[in-house]
Amino acid sequence: MMATERGRAAAARLMQDACTIATAATRTGVSSSTPGTTVYSGACRVQEAQEPALSGTDGKDAPAWGAQRKLVSIPISSIAVDVGDVVTITASAQDADLVGRTFRVLAVSSKTHLTARRLECQEVVTLAFATDRVTILVPDLTTDPYGNSLPNWSSVTSTTVVGMVEPISVQEDQGAGRDQSVARYRVWLPHGTNVTAQSRLQWQGLTLEVDGPPQLRADSTTGLPIEVTAYLVSG
Repeated sequence: MMATERGRAAAARLMQDACTIATAATRTGVSSSTPGTTVYSGACRVQEAQEPALSGTDGKDAPAWGAQRKLVSIPISSIAVDVGDVVTITASAQDADLVGRTFRVLAVSSKTHLTARRLECQEVVTLAFATDRVTILVPDLTTDPYGNSLPNWSSVTSTTVVGMVEPISVQEDQGAGRDQSVARYRVWLPHGTNVTAQSRLQWQGLTLEVDGPPQLRADSTTGLPIEVTAYLVSG
């Protein structure tokens, strides 16, 4: 027991950073009743964790967003933290670049003789080649006389983010007496971007229609990007 207490004291001395931890909209796969509630505020320590390897040998097959893993240690007495919570670094004695960075909790340690509560976390960062500026137009919804929801393009929310746009295909159609082409695109947007099946995307002077609902990951605690399929009809 004395060895455990000494270990906890040593771990506390190494916690030279500070953070707050708040609940998110998703905790362990279920909706939180009070998202945004602070469950911890105090000392912490941030360390590197082992990174998952990128697919491919030269990074060409890597996703537009890389997920950097960190270990955040907090005092053993903190028991309210759960998977899905969000860690925000508020102070750092050794690395000012840490301040303001946020991490999502993927796992919480628990064992006999634990000297610190270690949180396996993930920070999502945009890689250098994800440099496309995409403006998302989200219309308000109105209701027609039959009770159907319709987009109201006279009232629109506009948000510009940095993502990645990848052309997929172009299909030519000579029906109805005129030439027409449909170009399709795959678009990655940052996690949490407000985009719906009714949205339009503006990119490099083009206005793309979103084709179907955005693809959201089932494990929303990872914070990986949203994948959207979009198209442009010409002619």
